[in-house]
Amino acid sequence: MLEALLYVAIVAPVLLLLLQSIFSVYQTLYIWDDPERADEAAAPKVLKDPKLGFTVLLPARHEQKVISDTLLKLSRANYPKAKIQLLVICSLDDTKTIRAAKKAIKQNK
Repeated sequence: MLEALLYVAIVAPVLLLLLQSIFSVYQTLYIWDDPERADEAAAPKVLKDPKLGFTVLLPARHEQKVISDTLLKLSRANYPKAKIQLLVICSLDDTKTIRAAKKAIKQNK
């Protein structure tokens, strides 16, 4: 009985993933088959102004050498600055990373 349940627990997710993969390939080929469908599925030509913001949670531990470049690149995202929040997650004992992050924030204001 236990072996049968274990078999079902393994086979069921594998079959679901197989079906999802087959459907994804079918969708791709269906869109590629007709140029009009490909145009409809393409990214929009004109982008609307974003309404929502987002927060980047950046875990850092002994990252004092790269935290400045990382924050700089994240702050240059092609998105309204007022809608992006960058949070560096760091433990209190990692003073070098904290100091480097604070310095990078001051330089990029």
